[in-house]
Amino acid sequence: MRLALLSDQHGNDVAFRAVLADVERLGVEEIVCLGDVVQGGSEPAQTLDRLAALGGETVLGNADAFLLEVPSASPEPVTEPAPEPAPLETPPDEGSTTGAGFTLDDVIEAWPDVLGALKAPVRAAVQDAQPIALDAGVIVFGVSPRRKDAINERFRKEADAIKEAFSARLGVQPRFRVRAHDFEATDALRPAQPSAQTEPPQPDEEAVDLEELVDAPPAPPSDSVARLVADLGAEVVEERPR
Repeated sequence: MRLALLSDQHGNDVAFRAVLADVERLGVEEIVCLGDVVQGGSEPAQTLDRLAALGGETVLGNADAFLLEVPSASPEPVTEPAPEPAPLETPPDEGSTTGAGFTLDDVIEAWPDVLGALKAPVRAAVQDAQPIALDAGVIVFGVSPRRKDAINERFRKEADAIKEAFSARLGVQPRFRVRAHDFEATDALRPAQPSAQTEPPQPDEEAVDLEELVDAPPAPPSDSVARLVADLGAEVVEERPR
């Protein structure tokens, strides 16, 4: 029997959904939650409802226990529940199928299967991209800024294969866009809001004064024997081929 142990959702329902999609893809038969489910995140109610729907065993985490009863000696103030947010004038694309025929949840759940349908080299090149938004029916993938150019180029080259894999799961061939995304931010996995400007303006390149340029230091030796001679002052007495 395949058993999945999950923990520390901390109110992040977006990440929890993505993990459960992987669990389902792996054919897990039973799920046990090790606690710390709702404290600290922006979607505690949604996370708790999703966990309850699984019907598995759950261990009470220390963060969860703190929420159930605030100790009398705690310096933390007890506050009233936050009011419901005012409705948006224009509902975001993530929660509707307007113009797309699918939601961001559909894309998040389909992405692991799409990756599995791609060839291994393609999968290795694009698997760090994660769907973070829908913008007028276009899937927006977030990627690390330092890998954006490489992943974006691979998406362009393999667009047909990726669209075909999505089509088998969403029923349509979607369009997509790659955007730099800071996954280290505290709300990195919160769905991004669509924006009219897809890329920030690039700063002008700084002028270089040729008179300030200096020669680069000599390159270090390329093989291990040369490095021993250069760094440690060793002397080669006899060299035997391996």
